[in-house]
Amino acid sequence: PSGGGNLLTIAGTLCRCIWPGGRARSSSCAHAATKAAAWRTWTDAAGPAAAADFSKVGVCLLQRCQLELAGCLADPTCAGSLLCLQTCQGKPDEADCQVKCGDQFNDAAVQRFNSCAVTNGKCVPKREDGDSVYPVPAPRDLVRDFPVDRFVGDWWITAGQNDLFDTFDCQRHTFTNPGPGKTAGNIRWRVQDQAQQKLGRKGAFLENEVLQEFVQRKDKPYLLENHDNEFLHYTDDWYVVDYQIDGDAATDFVLVYYRGSNDAWDGYGGAVVYTRDPVLPSKYVPEIREAVSKVGLDWDKFTLTD
Repeated sequence: PSGGGNLLTIAGTLCRCIWPGGRARSSSCAHAATKAAAWRTWTDAAGPAAAADFSKVGVCLLQRCQLELAGCLADPTCAGSLLCLQTCQGKPDEADCQVKCGDQFNDAAVQRFNSCAVTNGKCVPKREDGDSVYPVPAPRDLVRDFPVDRFVGDWWITAGQNDLFDTFDCQRHTFTNPGPGKTAGNIRWRVQDQAQQKLGRKGAFLENEVLQEFVQRKDKPYLLENHDNEFLHYTDDWYVVDYQIDGDAATDFVLVYYRGSNDAWDGYGGAVVYTRDPVLPSKYVPEIREAVSKVGLDWDKFTLTD
């Protein structure tokens, strides 16, 4: 916080003036609003918001998200996310820091708060990258077809391009084929628990899991779309750049370039290599290197995951 404000003092004031039932006591909330005008804000785990007029954001939160904010402050995980995000202020990698805070702190209270702050209350302006960072690839650089009915079972992300989203440990995704032209993925990944590691507990992880469903475009069979999501109205488009699926765990791979949008960030993206084996077969690296170059990426900037 800036302007002499203290987050814990503000939190206590807000809990007293808002909780329960959203009824505010004018004198306490006037004090809280003055303090809140100096806050900076945050985004959801999917991505950072653009730089904002933080005084307006703070006032907006008090006006439109009182119950969600009070619930966040009463929830240890959500309150921890606010404290984490305060540490990002002024860092050269501030946006990346915000995303990593989302990795460390995520529960129902965080999601309710983000939904209000970003989507319903519209207190946080959207970051607009558009096509500037991850443009839509040209069809000539993608596969002509993709057999979603064979993209089933356990697959591992063994290499990733974007350190914010693609290079976590133990990314085992289990795909099914629920119908023609459809694929559903039980997405699992783990994040190093920084709080536990600071206490000397090495090897501590936060386990994450989410179900995502994709529909293959009939007119663009290289494209798998995950649309119509309620949370932050996010959309993810997966473009299949290259693949080999013969049913052999030692040779099967799928190279996916993706880009997406949500209420906080338009134009995030990355690329991953799926293999059935937990270790990327080295003999396919030259082919994958050439394939990623066609969509404007550098294989040397990919990370082999653990």
